[in-house]
Amino acid sequence: MLTAAQQLGVDPAATVAIGDSENDALAGRAAGMATLTVPCGYNHGQLYKQ
Repeated sequence: MLTAAQQLGVDPAATVAIGDSENDALAGRAAGMATLTVPCGYNHGQLYKQ
């Protein structure tokens, strides 16, 4: 995610990462981004609650 932000010329702190799994949320947070997780999509069969 940091590479994408860099290539787009945006500050990760001013970016929202949107995903459908816990790993997506963890990656966005690790990159310093705000995160939104949708309740559909693939998450290894687990509900995402956090």
